[in-house]
Amino acid sequence: MQFDSAQPNVVIKWIEQETDLIYGEHFHLQKEEKGELTFEEKIAGVPVTPSGMIEVKWDEHGQLIYFVHHGPFVAKKKHRAEKYTLLIEMIESLAQQQVQRIEWPSFDQNKIRPIYALEEVYVKNDGTGILSFEGTIQEHQCFNINQIIKWDESITEPFVRKGLNIQEGISTDQAFSLEPSPDTMPISEEEKDKCLKAVQNLLRKEYPNDTGKWVCISLHRDHGYIHATVKANRQDRSMFTGKIMIFIDAYTFEAVNYINRQEIFKMCGMLDELQSPGKITISKQEAFEKLKDRLELIPIYVYDFTEKQYVLCGKLDCHDGVDAASGEVIPLQDI
Repeated sequence: MQFDSAQPNVVIKWIEQETDLIYGEHFHLQKEEKGELTFEEKIAGVPVTPSGMIEVKWDEHGQLIYFVHHGPFVAKKKHRAEKYTLLIEMIESLAQQQVQRIEWPSFDQNKIRPIYALEEVYVKNDGTGILSFEGTIQEHQCFNINQIIKWDESITEPFVRKGLNIQEGISTDQAFSLEPSPDTMPISEEEKDKCLKAVQNLLRKEYPNDTGKWVCISLHRDHGYIHATVKANRQDRSMFTGKIMIFIDAYTFEAVNYINRQEIFKMCGMLDELQSPGKITISKQEAFEKLKDRLELIPIYVYDFTEKQYVLCGKLDCHDGVDAASGEVIPLQDI
């Protein structure tokens, strides 16, 4: 494919022909660079998540060299129209609950810093509840679980990691036949149960004394595997621990490998020389008072897996944190 004139309007018309989507209605320009255009999904100018994405690249001769159409772009058809009315003052109590203390690595200062930070969350505009940030960042095929993993007996047999065979490319025939990726297949209830069993068995081997201490957050397909996101079931967390990604064989439903955040830090030698966190002198309430005027609430349409449609929310976020030892307010990106 070669564009007669590699101008944005020419490329956009070609995308509309290829995808049956309408520019300005289904997809919107997100980024424009030389020889490259990236588009995202919006509803009446409001961002959506998860969002469809289109990316096009061409060379100096106008020859198409890269085209990705990711996501179904169904937000416009599957959304509940309503007027945005949320204000931070209306959800102050919720915002305070979202402030958590986390052990945060500061490699510049060579120490672990106890930081109060706000955990991002989507607040429904109609006041009926919240949607977790992590539970919505996956695709529509993500299966939200939020189930505590328990067991009566551990397994003494050690877990043996297997190498991952990541499926990166596709054949020319697959591309031109528009064959859907296996990663787009939904996870059935039966498959969910088998995956939860695989998660439980791995935890019984690797964390035998931790029954009830882990929560399986979600399942989703990626590169031929089913990924299980597992988090520690506690409030005070560390950037070093508390999250595991388990890779499950999509055919045998056995866990074949996993990544623990703490192991990554250890392999990089990052934990060995860091000083322990200082004494806590600031309470959660005091930290919230320092952060209250720095909160932001941005309208966004979020896919609700229960309602099976996009609902209008406010994304509650804060880019600053409070050092629990010194009381200093710090931009999180500077830690």
